[in-house]
Amino acid sequence: MIRIGPFGRGEGRGRAAAVVLLAGSLGISAARADFEAARWPYSRPIRSPRAEEGAIRFRLVADVYDKAMPDLSDLRIVDRGNQEVPYATRLEQGSPAASRLTPRLYNRTYRPGKSSSVTLDFGEKVMKGSLTIQTPGENFRRGVRLEGSEDGTRWEIVEEAKLLFDVREVPGGKAFRKDQISFPPGDHRYLKVTVFNAPSDPPRVEITGVFAEQALERPPILETVPVRLVSRREDEDHHLTEIVLDAAIRNRPLHSLRFEFEDANFHRFTEVSGRDGEREMVALPVEDAPERRVEREVPWREVTADTLYRFSAGAGRDSDLEIPLHDAAFRYLRVRIYNGDDRPLTLREALVDAPVRTVLFPASASASYTLYFGNPRARRPSYDLTHFLPRLEEVRITEATLGDAEENPAFRAEGRAAPWSERHPSLLWGALLVTVGCLAALIRSLARSGRPRT
Repeated sequence: MIRIGPFGRGEGRGRAAAVVLLAGSLGISAARADFEAARWPYSRPIRSPRAEEGAIRFRLVADVYDKAMPDLSDLRIVDRGNQEVPYATRLEQGSPAASRLTPRLYNRTYRPGKSSSVTLDFGEKVMKGSLTIQTPGENFRRGVRLEGSEDGTRWEIVEEAKLLFDVREVPGGKAFRKDQISFPPGDHRYLKVTVFNAPSDPPRVEITGVFAEQALERPPILETVPVRLVSRREDEDHHLTEIVLDAAIRNRPLHSLRFEFEDANFHRFTEVSGRDGEREMVALPVEDAPERRVEREVPWREVTADTLYRFSAGAGRDSDLEIPLHDAAFRYLRVRIYNGDDRPLTLREALVDAPVRTVLFPASASASYTLYFGNPRARRPSYDLTHFLPRLEEVRITEATLGDAEENPAFRAEGRAAPWSERHPSLLWGALLVTVGCLAALIRSLARSGRPRT
């Protein structure tokens, strides 16, 4: 959610007035030369309560992604007077994590063959939600307990069901190591980390280093995208399961792919690829002849590789069934799960999360607005307003929604040029009459030349 800073009534009016003056200085009422409604095939009304000042905000919906250009360069907002209105968009990915925090480590202790512990002092209260815990060794699964304290004396359990592990037997010879744990964000000054020995560990496992990352200032705003299972097949030759999912919409950035399996205690290397269609027409060059167009299957493009796992070891339990997609924008996703010599996993559910994209623009009194999209020839607009987005977010924001998609009647009537024969019928008929006359004269001439002379 976009945050609006707290301010008093007078200050709020001042900021709102400042932004209204700013919007006026940008000339939002001036028509853009490149906007002609006849060039945009689709539109959606922007439905919002009456807003005389501040900004209006709405979310883009699936239909807009699917029919607009992939980079959304063809979006236009137009008011009731058919004047173009500047806008700014933002993909609600959240703010990035802050730089690494390096606490002071003290009070190192260990119980031979049981566990090792260390206390962390961050110097002050600071929000954090994950720790990287460095320990030596290979092929292990070690439980972790995390405790927090305000004074370094009285301790409360923060997390006690996380695991660190190292796995070397991964398809392709790749090793996989997990040395980071996540926990509910908190601002404890002191944390105590206890790592429990794996059965094959030496008597003492040294905790060689611990680092933290601050919790996100603003988490991403996500919405769940419905996906359909297109196909699933078992490739016994390559010991893998291939799953194809359909997210129904093209061009929408995707945040992550989440799975739910019925199986317990597994670790599988996974590859994800994407594409926007199943078949496409391509031009093939032909020597000394015009190019030939053929239909082919759309190739898959690599998105990411990751690991899915669920483990339990004693009291410790840990899992990661989510694959980051890094805002890849594909309709179809192909997931390959490498099973090795284990039986395939039983898939219960697959879900995709997408970051919300919001659009903001200055409001004017008693105005109504329409969003146009779908023009492949539209150039990307350049608005000064995009540089003032933080200021725009500080004023009163009116939430709006998009109405039902509509085909633009102006586009049907004027946007698509009629055939030349329909636009110039008189010229066509005139040419036909001239041609008929010429043919009649030619036939008459031939007939005369063929008569016998007397």
